[in-house]
Amino acid sequence: MVNFQQPRQQILLLFYGSFLINIQSNNSQTYGIMGIWTQLSDGFSQEYQVIYSGEYHNGKKVGRWDILAKKFETIQTKPFKQMQIILLTQKKIIFSGGGSYVEGDEEIKIGEWIELDDDIDKHLVLFWKWEYKNGKKVGQWAFGWIYNDEFIELEGGSYHEGGDIHSGGGLQHEEGIGIKFWKWIDQTENIFLQSPSILYEGEYSNSIKIGEWGIFYLDDSNKLQRIGGGSYDKQSKGFKIGSWIEINDEWNQRKQITQIGEYKNGRKVGQWIEMNLKKNQNHNITNYDN
Repeated sequence: MVNFQQPRQQILLLFYGSFLINIQSNNSQTYGIMGIWTQLSDGFSQEYQVIYSGEYHNGKKVGRWDILAKKFETIQTKPFKQMQIILLTQKKIIFSGGGSYVEGDEEIKIGEWIELDDDIDKHLVLFWKWEYKNGKKVGQWAFGWIYNDEFIELEGGSYHEGGDIHSGGGLQHEEGIGIKFWKWIDQTENIFLQSPSILYEGEYSNSIKIGEWGIFYLDDSNKLQRIGGGSYDKQSKGFKIGSWIEINDEWNQRKQITQIGEYKNGRKVGQWIEMNLKKNQNHNITNYDN
């Protein structure tokens, strides 16, 4: 831990070994942090090390920044006085990406980026490939993951930029700034935090869901199975209409529950049946006002 003094300012640099973990300042600017740095991600661990390396100028990231993820594999475990000794002696690079910032003090991303999700587990690495213009995501997008060392990529979507529609691959991401058009693959908020995982596929118009949407389940063998879906109105109001099969809010590997019923102007109506997919049997029935 290092205190970096400047007039009327204190900067705190947090280190893990030779790696910079974080920069903290007593005001909104961190003037004085300069040069090439290697910085750890928020999700850094001994087993999964995600490292960012690039240049700081007056406390802001500039130029090219690289992202590298390394995985340590367990070679051997041995009992020792009621404890487990784990040997992590085999290391390999499982992801390499990054992109560029504009030169200046705004820390704005530009051009093509390949970015890594901080939530890495022992089986899976999740990443996105997209383009930035003035700090906003534009154009074609791609999305994929590495599951048990197997590379998988999904595409389908585009962002509106300057009145033009960019067709091609992509993935809707919750932090995206722009207007969504055409086909997209949506993700659940807890995507890949546990297996199986859920993906939504359908169409946007002016960032509003329209038409038919499908709900897909990614099983442990990386196969996508359609398990539900339904329709949104085509008047760009974003209302669910007609017959729907939805997943339970608490969906997880052990509790695979779907809900089957009708929507009218965005409201559930009539009888809704919960189905346990693992047991292939009715789980519960709820009645709503028509």
